[in-house]
Amino acid sequence: MQVIHLALSPLAGSPIRIVNALNRHTQVRARLVVLDPDRYGTLTFEGDLNWKNDREEALAILEAADIVHLHNNIDPKANPFGIDFTDYAGRGTAFVRQYHTMPYALARRSHRHEEDIVNDPLPQLVVAQFQERYYPRARPVPNIVPINEELYTPTRKGGSGVTVFFAPSNIRSAWQVPDALSRWDTKGFPETLALLKRIERATPGVRIDVGLKLPHAECLARRRHSHVSIDEMVTGSYHLSSLESLSQGVPTFAFLDRRTQVTLAEITGTGEHPWMDFRLEEAEIPLRRLLEDAELREEVGRYSRQWMEQYWDDVAMVRHFVRAYEDLLERPGVFQKMRFDPSDGKAMWFGRGMDDASWEARRTRHVQCGIWRTIRAGLGVRRREL
Repeated sequence: MQVIHLALSPLAGSPIRIVNALNRHTQVRARLVVLDPDRYGTLTFEGDLNWKNDREEALAILEAADIVHLHNNIDPKANPFGIDFTDYAGRGTAFVRQYHTMPYALARRSHRHEEDIVNDPLPQLVVAQFQERYYPRARPVPNIVPINEELYTPTRKGGSGVTVFFAPSNIRSAWQVPDALSRWDTKGFPETLALLKRIERATPGVRIDVGLKLPHAECLARRRHSHVSIDEMVTGSYHLSSLESLSQGVPTFAFLDRRTQVTLAEITGTGEHPWMDFRLEEAEIPLRRLLEDAELREEVGRYSRQWMEQYWDDVAMVRHFVRAYEDLLERPGVFQKMRFDPSDGKAMWFGRGMDDASWEARRTRHVQCGIWRTIRAGLGVRRREL
């Protein structure tokens, strides 16, 4: 079976790791073609074929492919690549689309309606993180992590002191977003950084290592040598960085909401997980205790690595994609079945609404506390003037 993956950008290295795992661990032969590999500037990722430089080779692979794997909402006929992929694909070639991004964000970028994206007629896959709750017809698939490559394995920590690594993909505030849907666009950078800096000032030997817009390999190396890793504790989902740090045997803080934990269990087959699962508001004391207890950190780190070996080995995880390809070619009708019904109020409450309401309550408390602090500060100034 031959599969060609098409993406507009590196998508945080997710597509290339799928392609690499397919080629290493299965009979599927896969290639990746990226339109704009430099989309993120200094935040670079491993790649394969560059559409600008490798167009002819890409077209030859497309003509021989059994499956065209589209990432996000690339239209097979009208797209930024500038060609109709159906003209080059062979007769009987199957198309499948994998979503990595929220429907509203894709709609905004492509000037389409969200409903058109969610209801796209092509068979759909979706990354098994927070995104899956917005795609009722998409089959969840894991982000692949090559856990046995050197950069993804544990290493001895050198030097003195304790390092906390935090490398968010953006610097937006946790609470200055308009609604619960928009929370996925933030990693809570200023609020998390304030917490980490407060701990750094108060705890001798603790150093905060913040990485912004780093090349992926450098980010992996710095996280690997850290003692604790922070994903993000605001939105309710883990991210690829979590899987990387867990594989490296680094204790990892993130907040996983109810739906994320359900999806995680569906992918792994277990309800247990190694994340230090705390909301940002509750994380200070647990984080301090982990930083103060080297033996506990080592035990949690070993468990994190063991969990990844047992439940997230890329040899096993890539089978999710192989099964999807087999169904696509042999049983394409299974992709027309919805995993949940968007018109079912109860299903939507437990699948999305409950976690949205919890986040809204958190934001309301933070906004009210901020207003009260401003009032108190003003009253303090007024008293001094009097």
